Amino acid sequence: MAKHHQASGTLCVQWLCPGPAQQRALLELALRCLRDDRLEIRRALRQRDNATVRERLHRAKGAICTLWPDPETLARLEAVHRQLPRRGSQLWSQAAALESRLLQLEQAMLASLDALGGDPIAQEQQPAPP
Repeated sequence: MAKHHQASGTLCVQWLCPGPAQQRALLELALRCLRDDRLEIRRALRQRDNATVRERLHRAKGAICTLWPDPETLARLEAVHRQLPRRGSQLWSQAAALESRLLQLEQAMLASLDALGGDPIAQEQQPAPP
């Protein structure tokens, strides 16, 4: 399933950008935004900050719809979004599943970025060798 999402996302990025350098830049930007949104959603959920969760879900949904079409992730986004006014264990378990799905999407994007010539984002996060 991950290969399917990688393929559909790669095709979308290839359609939007003519050359590998532009595709790479677009993927890097999308990946940074998705990571930022995912981490902010996690933080806001822990603090029960529904307004921030709603805002970040909306941003993530826009990026996914535009750059990396993934029906399963979009369905999970919608499910959590509908539950936001309520609280309870069902919402938090759905949100945890969504975060896991967003992480899978990041991994598919990283694989496509790697195919275009490496991943400077991952390299930034690794400690420098001694």
